[in-house]
Amino acid sequence: MKVLHLIGGGDIGGAKTHVLPLVKELSHNIGVKIVSFRPGIFADDAKSMGIDIVVVKTGNIFKDIKAVVNIVKEEGFTLIHSHGAKANMIAIAVKFLTKLPTVTTVHSDYRLDYMHSLPKQLTFGLINAVALRLIDFHIGISNNFKKMLIRRKFNPTNIFTVYNGVDFKSPVSKTYSREEFSRKYNINLQDSDIIVGIAARLYPVKSISTLIDAACLVVKENPNIKFIIGGEGEEKKMLENKARSLGLDSNVFFTGWLNDPYELMAIVDISVLTSISESFAYSILEGARFKKATISTCVGGIPDLIESGENGYLFNPGDHNKLADHILELAGNPEKRKTMGERIYQKARDMFSLQKMCETQLNIYETILNRYDFTRKTGSKYDAVIAGYYGFRNIGDEALLEAIMQDLKKYAGDVKAVVLSNNPMETRLLYSTYSINRLDLFKIVKAMKLSRMFMYGGGTLIQENTSTRSLIYYLGMMWMAKKIGLKVMLYA
Repeated sequence: MKVLHLIGGGDIGGAKTHVLPLVKELSHNIGVKIVSFRPGIFADDAKSMGIDIVVVKTGNIFKDIKAVVNIVKEEGFTLIHSHGAKANMIAIAVKFLTKLPTVTTVHSDYRLDYMHSLPKQLTFGLINAVALRLIDFHIGISNNFKKMLIRRKFNPTNIFTVYNGVDFKSPVSKTYSREEFSRKYNINLQDSDIIVGIAARLYPVKSISTLIDAACLVVKENPNIKFIIGGEGEEKKMLENKARSLGLDSNVFFTGWLNDPYELMAIVDISVLTSISESFAYSILEGARFKKATISTCVGGIPDLIESGENGYLFNPGDHNKLADHILELAGNPEKRKTMGERIYQKARDMFSLQKMCETQLNIYETILNRYDFTRKTGSKYDAVIAGYYGFRNIGDEALLEAIMQDLKKYAGDVKAVVLSNNPMETRLLYSTYSINRLDLFKIVKAMKLSRMFMYGGGTLIQENTSTRSLIYYLGMMWMAKKIGLKVMLYA
């Protein structure tokens, strides 16, 4: 197995933090290489980590595509994995020219990526939205992102989840101190200060204004609480002006871009996230690695890590009053900060490690390649079309469908099924499987032609008490499946 990762190369946020450690870890198990379409910090950091990376920037999109195709053919890659708008667009072209399977990781809500710029929304945003539809497989950084893609009518069968992870095994190689941080960024920090920190790009989607509004309330109650905002972005000047206008010069500080986010997370007392949309923010895991009490908006996959009131606090996006309440509570209770910091560390270490992320990613690659070979050899896209009285919120029938899916996975492993349902979207979300309307004959016939088997779930569908209309439907479906050449099974 050889996987070629494509990325724009301009990202210095979550995508960079996800891709570089992942590729480094993957390189111990498979052949892997990165193509970056821009020189800069991303490519430089990759090289410093010993990652096999090449920068392709010809100034011509068609020449870039040709260069990638040459790399694929010369080095024998078997799978294309893209990250971000430009990489997704190029991956589509490479897919059609090389006939290789493609997968993309959705690091953020692509509809919000360019919310700060209407021209970019109408160009890069639109191109990316189209490209995502043409890529074979998708990886969400949380189950919430997976459900987001399902709601937007991506095929659930081809959507996987890989949570971000950090390396909890390796010790932090550097010692960080409040004094050193204070000198470096010219911030007056006292030992008695409670430090609230956030590391984020200063863009509208990160909603840093919510933190500043909360700070205005907090410092009135406790002037020893200091807020440190690490990051760069188009809103920086506006946010600085807002903090100044609220009289927060002595309590809110902007460091600019942090080359090493650990230098902030190591010295804070409380780690905060205020985004209105996230997949699974690395800054939360970075804070957890240092056992920091954490407060975050209830977005993306964050609730999978934080149980509000147990190992941190969650609040709704934009609710600066609730954020202020949580900050004041933790600031006044060092024992609670310590307890919550220990708890979030333990859960993050067990469930969101770099090693776990790599293991999951490798399993996904194997599944994709096996499916690709299966389709190429058999011409089938699905294992089974499953029909029954589904999508009517009937507890018994839904339990049968769940049992069928579990049995198929138990005995066959990776199962690709199409379920006929009265409510296809609900079925897709509940079972993470493709579903179509049980009366849409055109789609049913199409699905049957791409499958190997037709299965009725529910042992009492064909009986005396079944209505004539339903009998005609059930038997007609069986007859049609047989005519198309499928094996037919009744699950009882």
